[in-house]
Amino acid sequence: MKKTFLLLAFVTATLFSFSQDAALNARLNSFIKANDAMDLDKILDFTYPKIFTLAPREKLKEALNESFNGEDVTVKMDSLQILKIFPVFTVEDGTFAKIKYSFVMFMTFKEAEDQETRQEENEFMLSLMGETYGKNNVSYDPVSKAIRIKVNSEMAAIKDKYAKEWCFMDMVNNKAMNEKMLDKTILDKLATYH
Repeated sequence: MKKTFLLLAFVTATLFSFSQDAALNARLNSFIKANDAMDLDKILDFTYPKIFTLAPREKLKEALNESFNGEDVTVKMDSLQILKIFPVFTVEDGTFAKIKYSFVMFMTFKEAEDQETRQEENEFMLSLMGETYGKNNVSYDPVSKAIRIKVNSEMAAIKDKYAKEWCFMDMVNNKAMNEKMLDKTILDKLATYH
């Protein structure tokens, strides 16, 4: 009887874990499609909703739009790939996972007045982006006239009282904001996964 109960508990836990992973993978695939299409509304649909308590959704959409299509530069993302999904864990009423991912970012500067100015801008940005992302991850593509940057990053997958379905939050660029949105216990646990 005791063995049967333990076996049943193990099978139930395994099936629960599998269904969570399947739901997480499905949401990630939809998130990737939204990013590939540069659909800002859908990208925001996958964003951890608690962020909208700190900054209104429309303001975030404006900021994203400006960062991708600014006065001086346009930015495009390509080849978003999930590198690793760490084990799902639960803290209180929330479920969390850390995700490593990569993508290629293309930065194209709007036409400079002359070729020399354009060359100087590109060299400055290549140097700056090389310091940020690593020299081997940054190059200039003369055909598209864009700076190509290979980016490796991390995000948290979250399902809790704010997000009934899996949603995602950047873990690298918004550390101060992350501390306002997630409990230290959760952030510390996410930090243990490398």
